[in-house]
Amino acid sequence: MLEIMIGAILAGVLVVALRRARFERVLRFWARALFVAAAIYVGFVLVGGAPTQWLLIEVGGLLLFTTLAVLGLKYSPWVLASAWFAHIAWDSLLHSQSTAFVPQWYPPLCIGFDLVVGAYIVFVWSRFRKHVPPNKALQAMSALPRRRG
Repeated sequence: MLEIMIGAILAGVLVVALRRARFERVLRFWARALFVAAAIYVGFVLVGGAPTQWLLIEVGGLLLFTTLAVLGLKYSPWVLASAWFAHIAWDSLLHSQSTAFVPQWYPPLCIGFDLVVGAYIVFVWSRFRKHVPPNKALQAMSALPRRRG
């Protein structure tokens, strides 16, 4: 439970640090961060000496989450938020006690982080989406004013 809270706090710190940036830039940051979150598991496999099947699984996850991040930027922030929520399932269902190459504290930390990021994207995008046609999401985000204070 402590690890989940630490992950949530870390994500909250990043959300606050990015609060003055344009939403488009923030989404690009979170898309890259999703790539990093998936790549960390590939790193765990390589460093931890896991069997080759795990490398294939983690590279598949990296490709999946990278694709979802790109689609989220191209089509809708909902896709990006959903990808962060899906990463919670990746953390909790795939990386339980049975994956010895992943530190025990990492999946719960990542779950807390993923939850805050996904919720943040949903919250902010839901405030702006009413005024934007679905196929014009990225262009509309570029036009959003910077948020103050």
